[in-house]
Amino acid sequence: MEQFQADPGYAFRFEEGQKALERQAAARSGLISGSALKEAQRFGQGLASQEFQNAFARAQIERANQLNPLLALYGTGAETAAALSGAAGGAGSSIGSYLGQSGQAQAAGLTGAGAATAGGIMGAGGATAGGILGGAQARTSGYLGSQNALASGIGGAYNIYQQQQLLNRLLPGGGSTGAPIGVPINMLLA
Repeated sequence: MEQFQADPGYAFRFEEGQKALERQAAARSGLISGSALKEAQRFGQGLASQEFQNAFARAQIERANQLNPLLALYGTGAETAAALSGAAGGAGSSIGSYLGQSGQAQAAGLTGAGAATAGGIMGAGGATAGGILGGAQARTSGYLGSQNALASGIGGAYNIYQQQQLLNRLLPGGGSTGAPIGVPINMLLA
């Protein structure tokens, strides 16, 4: 209310209204009629109402002028916070993705190393088994070779025995002449 009454526009209008009433009263020799008093009251109320509305509108404009920069700062802060939040979310997503890819790469490396180690062990095991198998096969071949030689020797001796038996039947006297088979002995003696 003090600010309203201290407003220069209100003070000027009030003073001018008061001067007009005083001039009217002076023109009538200081007598103020009832209708003049009513008019003075109406003037004062109208002036107060109009000036209060004007003062209120000016106060609203002043307040808006004070608050608008603060609202602009608030909006800028909110936009910045939203941008930083989005950037932080994107960074977190990227970091998570990179860590996942790193883990997959490490797992693939360990899997490859494990496969290589297993392959080496299996290769060494296969070579050892192959060496043992080769040795066993060589030993078996030696046994079989000696058995084959023995069987061949026995078979050859048996064949000679059979042939001798045949000669003894074919040639009287045991066939000790050394004549070829099928040649009569009397032809050989002649």
